[in-house]
Amino acid sequence: MLSWIFLILVIALICVLGFLLSARVFGRGEDLPPLPASAEVIGHNRRAVAAGDLDAVTLEVVHRGYRMDQVDDLIAQLAGGAASPEKVGRASQSPVPGPDPDPENGVDFDETDRSRA
Repeated sequence: MLSWIFLILVIALICVLGFLLSARVFGRGEDLPPLPASAEVIGHNRRAVAAGDLDAVTLEVVHRGYRMDQVDDLIAQLAGGAASPEKVGRASQSPVPGPDPDPENGVDFDETDRSRA
C-alpha cells in the first residue's frame, strides 16, 4: 500500500516538473503586447492601406470577432472611400436583404427550403 502512495507522489512530482519545464521552454502564452486604442489602430490601418502594405493591417480582437468600427473603416478605405462615423453607423444598422426570387421559375429560395424540410 505504501508503494502505491509513493508511486502516485512520484508521478505527480514528474508531472509538476514537466509542466514547469514546458512553461520555461515554451512560455506561458504572453507573446503579444496589447493593441493601442481604437483610434490609433484605425489611423495605423489607414496609413498602411495608403502605403499599400496590407501585411501591416491590424485589427483588435473582441469576444466574437474583430471590432466592427475598425473593420468597417478598413473595408470603406479598401473600397475607395473614406468612412465617416455617420456612414459606418448607418451601414451597420441597415437590415440585410433576403434572397432574391429565382428568375427562372419565380420561386423564392425560402419557400424551396421549406418544401424540402
